[in-house]
Amino acid sequence: MDPVSEMLMRSTLHDLANTLSGIQGILELNDPSLPLTPRNRARLGAILAEGLATLERARHLAMDTLPDASLEDGPSWRGRLEQALGPLTLLFRCDFSLEYQGTLALDRWPGELARAFTLTLTRQLLPYLQDAHLKLVFDANEAEWRIQWSPITLLPEDLLDPRAERPRDVSAHLAARIGQALSCHLAFDPDQMSVSVRIPKTAH
Repeated sequence: MDPVSEMLMRSTLHDLANTLSGIQGILELNDPSLPLTPRNRARLGAILAEGLATLERARHLAMDTLPDASLEDGPSWRGRLEQALGPLTLLFRCDFSLEYQGTLALDRWPGELARAFTLTLTRQLLPYLQDAHLKLVFDANEAEWRIQWSPITLLPEDLLDPRAERPRDVSAHLAARIGQALSCHLAFDPDQMSVSVRIPKTAH
């Protein structure tokens, strides 16, 4: 087996093992004589959603494909993103706010591709979140799309050097793959405690 395939297999098995452990943990904590509490039912749904997302990400990596990049209007794009962030709210016990700056006439985003990149990158940043609230700010002009996450205290090693060969989860693999495809420029501002990404429109 070639090193890339082996790395992907190990990452996928690790992530899916975490999914199954999360499900087992909920079932063990719940009284078997009673139905699931609303809180545990919501947590179970979030864990299953994350597991399905892991499978979808692993499928793209294994087949060397990318999510669809068809342009979507900004409000619809962010609405779908906000819905997809829901499971992470429960898993990481945080909440999100999405803000927009810029010209509405230019507010069109590269579909599932940019959304998958935003989700996978968010997944990498959450362990470095300063508090229980993550703000995502979106901006666009004629030349590029921009996204900023704050407050983030540190940039993960996988994002510092996405080409380095080290153990990483499926989200980190796909974030690096999409970031390369979109020719993203990523920056960390420790003073502002923010991570920002610029996506040139010439890459779409």
